[in-house]
Amino acid sequence: MTIRRTLQQLQQSLGSESPALDASLLVAHVCGLTREQLYLEPDRLLEPGQQQMLERLAERRRHGTPVAYLLGYKEFYGRVFQVDDRALIPRPDTEILVEAGLQAIDRHSSRPVRVLDLCCGTGCVGITLAAERPGIELQLADIDNDALQLAAENAARLLPTPQQPVLIQSDLFASLSGRYDVIVSNPPYVREQDYRALEMQRWGEPRHALVAREEGLEIIRRIADTVVDYIYPNGYIAIEAADHQAPHIAELLARASFQSVEHLRDLAGHLRVTAGTHTG
Repeated sequence: MTIRRTLQQLQQSLGSESPALDASLLVAHVCGLTREQLYLEPDRLLEPGQQQMLERLAERRRHGTPVAYLLGYKEFYGRVFQVDDRALIPRPDTEILVEAGLQAIDRHSSRPVRVLDLCCGTGCVGITLAAERPGIELQLADIDNDALQLAAENAARLLPTPQQPVLIQSDLFASLSGRYDVIVSNPPYVREQDYRALEMQRWGEPRHALVAREEGLEIIRRIADTVVDYIYPNGYIAIEAADHQAPHIAELLARASFQSVEHLRDLAGHLRVTAGTHTG
């Protein structure tokens, strides 16, 4: 079957929210081509082995496995990160958290900037910061050792040896020591009712990396309650969360002696990151 016909049939059968995109990504993957090359060679025939592999992937997609898990990678901030079900898939909106971190790093120039990516998952935020600003001292922390191993694999592939981060399995700050100039965090913040309503369990991503109690604010509240012991004076924290949670996070940071609290919007115009500078 030709690439053109395969794309048409797959689009019709996937039943996903973005069938055209999903189909092109899967076909390109099994053919060893870029998506652009698919449309330059529409009459190219798939080999029998490629057709069989595609059908296996398509069946898993129909049952809810994210395309990124099927491919084994996801692009984030211009770099390709390895992904699997050990951690959440990097989202484009999280690039706003990277932008916040980069700006904060650039405001510190007197010494190597100590940066912590808390609840790091794949490590995409912290690793991107280190790749964009090679002089920083980076630590990646996550409660899940499997996620931390995935972050280590990404760091080994994307950063040179002198820039390798320190990786620490930790329940937030519990196993950490010292202070940081910049802390970035994309913690679990999805409310239980939203998780159920959106059928997020079908996505195949680890539930514990998504859902938090107390209206999604449990983990963020714990961060705000203890961060003052782990951040330098004039240190900066940036936390990703949902739009409706932004005012609550701003209040939590203000109580913890953070000033200049700001909200940053994502690509859709929603409040996505709340950040502030510690005055201690």
